[in-house]
Amino acid sequence: MSLCGATKIKIILVTGGDINKGIVAASIAKLVQENGIHITIIKMDSCLNENTTNLKVEKYGEKYVNQDSSTVAVNSGNYERICDQIFTNKNDITYGKMVEYVKNNENGDKTYAPINVVQATIEWIQDIFEHTIDGKNFPKVCLIEYPKMDGADFLKALTQLKYDNPFIHIHCSKIVLGKCDSIQKSVENLQNIEWSPDIIICRSRNPLTEAYKEQNEGKDMLC
Repeated sequence: MSLCGATKIKIILVTGGDINKGIVAASIAKLVQENGIHITIIKMDSCLNENTTNLKVEKYGEKYVNQDSSTVAVNSGNYERICDQIFTNKNDITYGKMVEYVKNNENGDKTYAPINVVQATIEWIQDIFEHTIDGKNFPKVCLIEYPKMDGADFLKALTQLKYDNPFIHIHCSKIVLGKCDSIQKSVENLQNIEWSPDIIICRSRNPLTEAYKEQNEGKDMLC
């Protein structure tokens, strides 16, 4: 499915599993807002649950209840607090939710291949851009937080969106004991599935010294 005939979606994808991407995504969204651009944020997770109600807290983190009474990941609370904006169940996508969405539309006026989560996910994200964020303003940029890019259907959907729309991929990682090994590994994992980040945001206990930067200058990995 191509969105070439639809509204162009400006997307910022935030990935990475070892630092708080919710804070990073919300902070990036806030910077975009400060430039007078209306934003929306989507949290993606490849779990089979429709929402986070039954997910283990120790694995998926605390839960948050939106104003529409939907149970979502706690990052939704970070989005609302930092961006001063209300988000709904629509802004939280799980694989289970997309499967259910497909089932509910199989007998409607849309034609789907069996459990076509790829098409459903693209349509879901496109639909968010066709609704106002506050009753009058439409979003111009969408941040998508997808920590672990491990779902084949979601990856296909994001790949299609990447080809059809303005797209920036930001990857989050950390420097451990002054070494970039964990960053290199996480980027290699992305490259293995044919994804390469445009920007890397790193967390370190101490600022990188000029000597360290010079030592790593010219290496394949940005530190």
